[in-house]
Amino acid sequence: MVDAALAKRPARLRSPPRLDGAAAGADTVCPRPAYVPAASLVSPPGRGISGTDSTRRARTQPQDRSQAAGDNEKMSEPTAPQRKPESNQAERRRWNDPVWVARWLNRQALTSAVSGYLLDSLAPADGERILEIGSGAGRATLALAAAVPRGAVTGADISRPLSGLARQRAVDQGVANVSFVVADVQHDTIPGGPFDAAASQFGVMFFDEPVRAFANIRRHVLPGGRLVFVCWQDASRNPWMIAEILAPFLPPPAELPPGKRRPGPFSLADREETRELLEASGWEDVASRDHDLTVRVSLETLFEDDALSLYGIAEADHDRAREAVDARLAPLERGDGGYDAPLAFRTVMARAPRA
Repeated sequence: MVDAALAKRPARLRSPPRLDGAAAGADTVCPRPAYVPAASLVSPPGRGISGTDSTRRARTQPQDRSQAAGDNEKMSEPTAPQRKPESNQAERRRWNDPVWVARWLNRQALTSAVSGYLLDSLAPADGERILEIGSGAGRATLALAAAVPRGAVTGADISRPLSGLARQRAVDQGVANVSFVVADVQHDTIPGGPFDAAASQFGVMFFDEPVRAFANIRRHVLPGGRLVFVCWQDASRNPWMIAEILAPFLPPPAELPPGKRRPGPFSLADREETRELLEASGWEDVASRDHDLTVRVSLETLFEDDALSLYGIAEADHDRAREAVDARLAPLERGDGGYDAPLAFRTVMARAPRA
């Protein structure tokens, strides 16, 4: 079990820290917990993309970059993102809202707990170039960079404030082999490639055109390059997630435009559907492994009272919504004021065609 700071629930929780400079896209410094290398938090069994404990398939070495064809050869030079404003509009607004971002920072006690599993499944080799999708505030990106000291890691995220925080963390820690770019990986070209591998820690579930997004990610990696990401299993196996409980207090979601898919934390929870999606995007050798982990956190990590307005719940419904949340989280509460959050997640692995 991973221990985070424990805190009893206050009568009225404080407002979130303000991310000054976020609207202007400035590199941002805001209150944050001390960084702990994510790989040190857990020691999961098993390694490699093969999905077995003993087999690690051969990886494309850095000297093989000359084999990359077409688009990949051009990506060795930095390329400015070509943004298409019609894609991922809701997610773009959400992850560039400073209040939402400040709330999300509390969740790092949960997301960082799985970084060791991501690194273990990816098995990065020193000297490789790695693309991290949805790099957020950079914790997993910095852990990847530590694993490839003679290589380089590029973190790409749609959030300008989180990317600014990630850059500041890299500066604070003196990490030189990492860079961060604000981009929509669904269609943008990311500088720094072609990459030996692409990785993501809960960052690939928010595409509204996932086949297009995963095809674009594949275009960024070398022939035979690896894709490894972490996503959540079904919501029923993650009772700490309160979105399902709050749904009755919200208006029904808007109808999706043609060709779009509704993104969300559980959009890749169906194993077979995810495999079909990746194969439709041109990936091969798709495999996955389920994991379960319990993390000790404070209530603030899971829920804050004034977040109800942020979710869009009318003030008249706050009391009933709060009661529903309390009932949902009560079984997770421990006598010391902490909460045991059971995390059910999955590592998914795939490989780009070799030719």
